[in-house]
Amino acid sequence: MKDTKRVFTDNPFNKHTGYINAKNGVLHIDYKNRKVSLIGKKPEYMFSYCIDTEFHPEKVDTEIHRVLGENLGELQRDLIYQMAAIAIRDTDPKLIPSKIAYLFIGPRNTGKNVVMQILNDFFGNAIVSRIPLNEIAENKFVKPLLEGKVINLDDELPEHLPLTESREIKSLTGGKFHTLEPKNVKPYSGVITALLVFAGNQFPKCSISKNDTAFWDRWEVITFDKEQHKVDEDFLTNLLTPDNLSGFFNRVIDKLFEIHGQPIIRKKDLGIFETYNEWMYSSSTVYRFFQDMMVNSDDRMEYHKEEFFKYYNDWCEAMDIPRENRAATLPEFGRELSQTCHVKEGRIGTDERHYVYRMFKRYEPGQIVACFNNAKDEPEMYVVPLEPDEPDIPEEYCYVDEDGFLVREYVYIK
Repeated sequence: MKDTKRVFTDNPFNKHTGYINAKNGVLHIDYKNRKVSLIGKKPEYMFSYCIDTEFHPEKVDTEIHRVLGENLGELQRDLIYQMAAIAIRDTDPKLIPSKIAYLFIGPRNTGKNVVMQILNDFFGNAIVSRIPLNEIAENKFVKPLLEGKVINLDDELPEHLPLTESREIKSLTGGKFHTLEPKNVKPYSGVITALLVFAGNQFPKCSISKNDTAFWDRWEVITFDKEQHKVDEDFLTNLLTPDNLSGFFNRVIDKLFEIHGQPIIRKKDLGIFETYNEWMYSSSTVYRFFQDMMVNSDDRMEYHKEEFFKYYNDWCEAMDIPRENRAATLPEFGRELSQTCHVKEGRIGTDERHYVYRMFKRYEPGQIVACFNNAKDEPEMYVVPLEPDEPDIPEEYCYVDEDGFLVREYVYIK
């Protein structure tokens, strides 16, 4: 005879607010008194997840805390604890989602994978998914793989971000109930709460409009810009011990107390940056050229398209921008200028038509010197005394001559 008491018409999982399922048992979180009690194994609580780390209140994490501080600094280290706390808190389907996703951005060997591995080992492989960002946008069959997961960690950002990504990111971060469609299986309604975390050496190229504020507001960027270092397997083995992870757990629980009933901390609230500007400045040389080389103008300026494209190419040459990172043709340049900088095109003349870019910005050729010097970390040319047998030292610099043309030279300092 069928046991009708075990038939559920609604999702029965994770309904006990104020409890966490850890490796050594269920924890009761007393938010009012900021206390945690280990109450043991409770299968009847029907958790869909189990954090693969034991709770031991006496454990103090020093090594993970130190490594995070060295790689990220104090502020961003705090955001890592908050990330883990958000992932745990959002497993409750009754709570409003946090509406946030994370990007780890920085050169190779600056600690991105170390932080990814800390989060992976803390939560455990069973409740971690690894779906790439572009798959979420383009493959409707991957969504079921997020069901029952607490966090999604992927370290291969795509080169280009499709427009459809905007809709999917807003959907997954903005709600918990979704229509899921496994391949060759009838679609069904399921719950997805996984915190989305992606990592890469640089931002993907993206043509999503700046006006899509809901998309851009979802992202929090964690910047890895410390000195590059080599990490070996022994380092991670010694770092990610059960005791250290238990200490990390205690800091995450402290963060759960902090964010309970409160807005989560965002870098933008501290006035650090605007995601759209940082993303575009890093991923689009056209946007970077426009930001660095143009100054505000009270009058509307008009530049012949070919002339303005030449300015861009001069800047690229001065900055040693690789060919593959440049807008190669005038049409490509114009499209990117319109998409990222909202520059309008127009036509002048009647007998002979000339097409122009119109903007309330003025091209300032002198800016290229500042850009070049900043890129070289040499604000001005300087003289280095040499030993008698030491060869000449080549110094590179650039300037704009009296006719407004860029001059880039090498000189030898004796």
